[in-house]
Amino acid sequence: FQIANRKPDPRAGVAAAVVLLILLGPRVAGRARAMLSPAESSRVERIFKWETALEMVRDHPVLGVGLGTLKTQFATYQWKVRDRWMAEGHPIALRGTSESNVHNEYLQTAAQTGLLGLAAFLWVWAAALTMIWRRRAEPLAAAAGAGVVGVLVYSVTNFPLQIEPTACWVFLSLGLAERGGDEREASVPGSPHSRAIVCLLVASAAAWWVVMPPFLAEIHRHRAGEAAAAGDWMNAERESRQAIALCRERSEKTAFDLGEMLRRQGRWEDALDAYRLSIRLRNYGEVYNSMANCWFMLWTRDRARLECRDEAVRLWRVAARLGLPRPEDQAAVEQNLRVIDRQARQVLSRP
Repeated sequence: FQIANRKPDPRAGVAAAVVLLILLGPRVAGRARAMLSPAESSRVERIFKWETALEMVRDHPVLGVGLGTLKTQFATYQWKVRDRWMAEGHPIALRGTSESNVHNEYLQTAAQTGLLGLAAFLWVWAAALTMIWRRRAEPLAAAAGAGVVGVLVYSVTNFPLQIEPTACWVFLSLGLAERGGDEREASVPGSPHSRAIVCLLVASAAAWWVVMPPFLAEIHRHRAGEAAAAGDWMNAERESRQAIALCRERSEKTAFDLGEMLRRQGRWEDALDAYRLSIRLRNYGEVYNSMANCWFMLWTRDRARLECRDEAVRLWRVAARLGLPRPEDQAAVEQNLRVIDRQARQVLSRP
């Protein structure tokens, strides 16, 4: 480790910065101009998501809406921002009524855990940067500091800490930086070989339980998509259910796609079960619309079951309030509600 202990040459850092500026300067400048353009869709979407997060903070300033609940809460708040933008003459075309991230780590932390959580989040990074500053003469700490500052700046417009590998590398680099200048050896019983074997077993078990289920679930999702494209509904359903069983907490889209497959086959009760799972994981208007369609089909099959029609109306109203990404779907829902309302008035007007 003689290279790591060598005093860094500032000229090497300046030379590297100049090379990066020459190579990446035009690309970065072009991207910056695009991001600052009023017509840039990603810029508009980010601002929309930030305002939605601020709506959550206004309603729950102390503790937030709950850690990990952004997917279920976003749709409830985005329609407020959407209506305000439309009233101001700035309509937005949604790609979906639910989001997993608001593209800002600080606002997302405040929305989910409140101002108390945001304060704790900032305190952690302040402590980390303070430690790095005290060890700034050490090359490892300097490198870690540059990486942490980069991640914190990037977190203003994105969500690097929500990506597990990125977060692991960030905190691993902080640990190495904190340990780098400590010459004391930890007193750990056992030989180096036995400690290495134990660490390898623990890491393998952690990788299996944390990494492998989502990885295998993605394989089953891919197979389900291929089977559905080929019209093989039986295999598509089986692969979808296996993906959900392996990684339930990330299967909101898989459950929705499964419900869509079952609905196309006329299996409305089974489709409703899949939609209910999807709505528990992520609250968005598209699922409410599909659920309403199923309830309406159940009512058309048995007109005596008025509760099915009432449930369809209730869900369509929720879908219309949350909004649908495609204007034609939004118009169809509103038309369905008008037709049913007109039919109900006609029934009540009969002598």
